[in-house]
Amino acid sequence: MDKEQLNAKLKEMGKVFSGKKVKDNLGKAKNGIGKAVDGTVNSSFVKKMTPGQKYMILGASAIIVIAIIGLASRLIFTPDPSIWCVAEASKTELAFNVAGKVAEVAYSEKQIANKGATIARLEDEAYIAALGDAEARFAEANLQYLKMENRFTELENTLAEAMLKAAESANEAAIAALELAKAHEGQYRSFLDDGTVSEVHYDASVKAVANAEAEVNRTENALESAKQSFEAMKTGYTPEEIEAAKQEADGAAAQTARAKAALEGIIIAAPFDAYMSKVSIKAGDTVEPGAPVFEAINLGEIWLSGFVDKSLAETLKPGHVVRVEFSEIPRENFTGKIVSVASEPQSKEGEAQYEVRMELDNPGNKVLPGMEAVAIATVS
Repeated sequence: MDKEQLNAKLKEMGKVFSGKKVKDNLGKAKNGIGKAVDGTVNSSFVKKMTPGQKYMILGASAIIVIAIIGLASRLIFTPDPSIWCVAEASKTELAFNVAGKVAEVAYSEKQIANKGATIARLEDEAYIAALGDAEARFAEANLQYLKMENRFTELENTLAEAMLKAAESANEAAIAALELAKAHEGQYRSFLDDGTVSEVHYDASVKAVANAEAEVNRTENALESAKQSFEAMKTGYTPEEIEAAKQEADGAAAQTARAKAALEGIIIAAPFDAYMSKVSIKAGDTVEPGAPVFEAINLGEIWLSGFVDKSLAETLKPGHVVRVEFSEIPRENFTGKIVSVASEPQSKEGEAQYEVRMELDNPGNKVLPGMEAVAIATVS
């Protein structure tokens, strides 16, 4: 059945199943049923029955009456303003936040990506390396700032003082060891002259003096370094130096945040249950940030749009429940509700028609934009 035939049928159904006509017919049906029951009860055949048989006949008649009334009532409480309509949905363009080479495209056209699924991603090596460099810079800059801000002054002063004292003690011990080595060397020289010791022993004493002198030099250098560190701890840093260190740490933190965002930007994830209506890239392509590469349809926000004549429009109100059937999805019913009925008509095929818009539940994401349907509104 084409659209024109269905529209004609729907108009006819609107006349046949109007609420007033159904109620009138139901009243006539009740009167007819009542007369039939009275005739049955007063018939000579029934009068000859036993009381038990009469009760059986009356019970069967009551069941028939209830069934007929129930069937007729459904027509009253579900009159049939039926609307030929088309499914619609909003379209969203998706893009990468950064530039790069496409590593993977996970979905093609006409496929559905569930909310949160990765639709496509770029190669990530350069972005991972940039994040690592940024984090290393931030760690170093932040540590330097904390030190200059004197957050660890007490601990560092104590450590510097202890190291200075240790250096002084080590230098004093080295000087004492040098003096002792020189004394031994003098003794060994006199013993060498009279033959008491050999040249080997004397040479060893000379070498011990040289080693002791080298150790004195080393401990003197260490002592000087310890003195400088201790003086630096006492002197501290100027406010300008501390502010410069703070700015360096803040800059490194901002760079790290940008690097993290860039790494996250190499992925396009489905912002909703998305029907991929257009795919413009493939693996290996180079893309620029913000350039649309996908067109996605939100399957969680499907609505129906249709047109009816004035007589039907007057019976429909926002909030009315609709049962929807799609020819492309046989043997399944969907539920929605009317959200608006136009107050002004539009000219459709030479007739004044009123637009009706309905929200549709879409379990399983089966309904796609462009599908044609018939919606039957439940109107009391």
